[in-house]
Amino acid sequence: MTSRLCVLLVALIASLSIAACGGGDDSGGGDTGGAATTPADAPDTKDEAIARCREEAAKLTGDARNTAEAACEAGETGDTTAVKDAARQQCLNATENIPDPAAKQQAEAACERNTQ
Repeated sequence: MTSRLCVLLVALIASLSIAACGGGDDSGGGDTGGAATTPADAPDTKDEAIARCREEAAKLTGDARNTAEAACEAGETGDTTAVKDAARQQCLNATENIPDPAAKQQAEAACERNTQ
């Protein structure tokens, strides 16, 4: 269960970073639109990392924002219940777009299984 949570959190943070980055500063120089990854840009403390997490989460909308905010909170408190619940809900909401009833049921079961 812990390894699943770690994978979920890593995936969430990666998708948060990708979703929050836009590039487009017109400065040239081959900007790939990725998140800043240089050591100078890395947070120095847990509090700074959590603050940056909240800033990036605020740039998102809908379920992605709720899940990201829950992940930031889990980083602060260590309680992962809310982030698991938010991720489960985001996953279940995504299954609403699956037209085939059998495939939808299978996806819903995967959401429940992978966010426990």
